[in-house]
Amino acid sequence: MGEKGEKQKRINKDGFGKSLTGDKSKHWPLIHNVKELKDKGIRFKARERGGAITDIDFKGRCSMTTLILAPIFLHNTTVPLLLNLKAYELCPDFKENCEITSHLSFLHSLIDDGEDVKELRDAGVLHNDWETMKLQRSC
Repeated sequence: MGEKGEKQKRINKDGFGKSLTGDKSKHWPLIHNVKELKDKGIRFKARERGGAITDIDFKGRCSMTTLILAPIFLHNTTVPLLLNLKAYELCPDFKENCEITSHLSFLHSLIDDGEDVKELRDAGVLHNDWETMKLQRSC
């Protein structure tokens, strides 16, 4: 097996690779949900100071890594606002980076169920579970 095949095999053995197409010969590293990342030693923490909602930081070393995210306060207008921003970014005339769309996709991959929401809420990242689950279903 070539070097590329060995690397793909290691990625899958470690649990950090899945096939997007169902084809076993092509594997792409994906972002796992909160529970899976926590099982791999990654912890979550809310950022304490200002910055953009899309700012993400990693602190630590191999076995003690912390993913630092901006706190998100969801209200009854937050979900429609974020989905409208996502739609605007996807318009053909939009010439900037799709930061909101990318961040929503990132959050979507982190949250699979209520346990993931609880972990992020306990870390101070998410506030208001009902709106978070609504956002998860909308994306």
